[in-house]
Amino acid sequence: MLYRILLYFIAGLLAVSLHAQNEDCKVKESDFVPIITRFNPFFTDHKWLDFTKQETARMDKNRILIISQDGCKRHHKVFTLYLKNGIAENTDSFWIRETISLFRSVYYQDKTFRSFQKEFEDLFEEKFLQTGVNQEFNFPVGTRNFICEVEVPDDPENDPVIRVNMIEFVFEEKVVEMRKSNAKDDGWFVSPASAPKTEVPAPVLNTPLPPPTVPKPGKGKK
Repeated sequence: MLYRILLYFIAGLLAVSLHAQNEDCKVKESDFVPIITRFNPFFTDHKWLDFTKQETARMDKNRILIISQDGCKRHHKVFTLYLKNGIAENTDSFWIRETISLFRSVYYQDKTFRSFQKEFEDLFEEKFLQTGVNQEFNFPVGTRNFICEVEVPDDPENDPVIRVNMIEFVFEEKVVEMRKSNAKDDGWFVSPASAPKTEVPAPVLNTPLPPPTVPKPGKGKK
């Protein structure tokens, strides 16, 4: 089932690439690498598709994460967490807790994330409490901007989604040609009317998962 989902991703991104245009970009091909490390104990079934620059991973049987990367003048990392319907609580604190847990798990032992972790968590909570579900909101943290939305469908049969687009300003002087999928790559909030979203097919969450394993000390890479 997971491989079928990945095929859908490939088809969708191929359609986007047909409209890509060449122009000077600061983001290099080498910037697109897996974000979740090999021995991260919070995820299983981790897959990386180098061609599409996407990775998928499971937190547990009720949560699956998709990370997509793209960019030109700025590096876009879109974190999309699907939660199985029925597990979500109808409280603001639930969504804040889920988002904070997601990023702490993804950036397990990452020193760069720790440098802006508290500010990100505080601002996400503040802005989400002001905005609520099914509304986009954004906030800057240093040289990064975050565009966030918690989607809670009216139909209980559909899965809720947490989506965070982390946009990083690139300081490198070397300029290379690369595809650009964003019509306006300025890293700031754009209304849905002027910037339609590219939808990613929702994955199936009912496949049983093995529990995550933590490597024993002293084990090297295979």
